[in-house]
Amino acid sequence: MSGGTNRVEAISEQLLSMEVMLKSSLASMPDAGSAVHSELADHLGMISSLQASMSAGIAISPASLQLAINRVQQETLQLALKKSDQQTIAAVLVEQMLQAEEARLAQEASDFRSYEREASGRIQSLAEATGIDISAYEQNRADILASREAAQASGDIVEEYKQDALLAANNRHGMTLVDAPEEEQERARKEEEAAQERYLRQVEIMAMRDAQRMGLSGEHASEYVVSQRADAEVELQQELEDRDIASNTGRARGNPQ
Repeated sequence: MSGGTNRVEAISEQLLSMEVMLKSSLASMPDAGSAVHSELADHLGMISSLQASMSAGIAISPASLQLAINRVQQETLQLALKKSDQQTIAAVLVEQMLQAEEARLAQEASDFRSYEREASGRIQSLAEATGIDISAYEQNRADILASREAAQASGDIVEEYKQDALLAANNRHGMTLVDAPEEEQERARKEEEAAQERYLRQVEIMAMRDAQRMGLSGEHASEYVVSQRADAEVELQQELEDRDIASNTGRARGNPQ
């Protein structure tokens, strides 16, 4: 199994959360015939359709699912640019969606950090038992943890998650260095993929809010969100290369024979 399975499960949770919030918002609107009500009902229909397709086992790529979710969130954000009570409800709704998603990401990050501490101890134990030099892994870990601490102190959640992604890659690399059992290496690969996606998803969420503040709408807003994610991914891969912990997407390094 790959990290793609974890991503699909996370997206399924997003869809369920969005469906509940959309239904609640529609029920609270006094004017069922308004344009805003109609737009939100259309969004609810799209979300319900995606859920039905997933339940039926229809193959939909995680990237396509995430793009559809982003579109619904972004279009709902645009309703907040207007000034009626209906639009106010829409604005509250989409912010609730984003906050709920951020809470999910925060819990995942907390779980990862617990795992990584245990994994680090395991890497050190295996290195001591085999005499393998892991000094580069340890130096990377110390540097990354220091950078994450600085990001936490400044309240930069995007940078925090980027450091987690670097830490997860370093952990996967450490497991490879000490030739850990395959199941432990596979767990490390999954955690790396999940950490990278967590970082990129937070970038998207912040980009959605930025697009709203800049007054972007429709395709312009979507393109902005996509471009911000792409830039963040390039930046992350560059940092991985700089630290000599090549990303999980190109596993040419493999286990040394």
